[in-house]
Amino acid sequence: MLPAPAKVLESLRERVRAARPSIVFPEGGDERILRAAELLREDAVVEPYVLNAPEAPKTESHPRFEDMAALVQRKRAHKGMDLDGARKQLQDPLWFGGAMVALGEAAGMVAGAANATGDVIRAGLGTVGLAEGSALCSSCFVMARDDLVLSYADGGVVPDPSSEQLVDIARSTIVTHRCLVGSDPKVAFLSFSTRGSAAHARVDKVRAASELAKQRLGCPVDGELQVDAAIVPSVAQRKAPDSPLAGQANVLIFPDLDSGNIAYKLTQRLAGFTAIGPLLQGLSRPCLDLSRGCSAEDVYWVACCAAALAAQDPDSGDV
Repeated sequence: MLPAPAKVLESLRERVRAARPSIVFPEGGDERILRAAELLREDAVVEPYVLNAPEAPKTESHPRFEDMAALVQRKRAHKGMDLDGARKQLQDPLWFGGAMVALGEAAGMVAGAANATGDVIRAGLGTVGLAEGSALCSSCFVMARDDLVLSYADGGVVPDPSSEQLVDIARSTIVTHRCLVGSDPKVAFLSFSTRGSAAHARVDKVRAASELAKQRLGCPVDGELQVDAAIVPSVAQRKAPDSPLAGQANVLIFPDLDSGNIAYKLTQRLAGFTAIGPLLQGLSRPCLDLSRGCSAEDVYWVACCAAALAAQDPDSGDV
C-alpha cells in the first residue's frame, strides 16, 4: 500500500476503496501515469482505464463511440461542429476521456501530466460541461500537514476574478472541501487589508465578494482579512474581534491567481505541507488536472480525489 503523506489522504483512500470506481487516464504514453495506474490497481483503490497506451484499444472501437460523438456535437453545435467534426475531436484522448465521464463510462478523469491546464479545461467544458449554478471553472489546492488541512483557491485557473467570480470560486471550493476534507468550511476572503485598514480598488473587490458570499453561501464567511487575521486566533482577536471565523478559517479565497499560486507553493516548499491539486472545480463531473511536474504518487492521490468527488451526495452540490 502506498504510504499516505497526510492523514486526510489515508482517510480519503479508505473511503473510495469501498466503491472502487473507474477513473480514466488519457495520457497513457506517460510513464508516471502508467506507474500510478499500476499502484492504484495493486492497492485496489480505483479501476484505472488508461488511454493512449501502446496496448490500449483504439478510441473508435469503443462500443459507445457514436454516442460520444453525438454528445460532443451537441455540446459544440453553437461553434458549428458537425458529427464528423465531433468524431475527429474524439481522437484527442482528453476529449474521449471527458466523453466517457459524461456518459457514465468512467466516474472521473485525471489528466494534465503531459497537457496544459487549458487543454484539460477545454475538454472538460466540451464534454461534461459546467455544473448547474456554476458560472466558471476554477481550481483549488488541498494543503495538508499532520491534522491541519486548508483549501486554497484559486491557485491555478482564473487570473483576475471579479467579486462575483470570487463568490463562485468560494462556492465551488466549499463543495470540494466538504467532500475531500470532511470538515465544515469556514471561508476567508483574503486581502492586504483587514476590515478597512487600507483603501484600494483591490480591497473593494474583496470586500464586495465577502458581502455577497455572506448572503449566498450559508456557512461562516468573513473578509476582507489579512491571512494572519484569518488563521491565527490571537491575531484575529486583535484585528477582527467580532469575526465569525475567530482566526480558524480553513477555506482561503485569494484575490487573484498571482497570490493564490505563490501562496500554495510557499506553503508547500517552506512549511512542509502536502499540496493536492490543482483540483478543477465547477464542472458537472470530476475532470481533474495535474501539474506537468507531477510524480506518479501525485497522480495516485489526485485519482483518489476524483473518485471521492464522483461519489459525493448529489444533493450536497456539484463539483
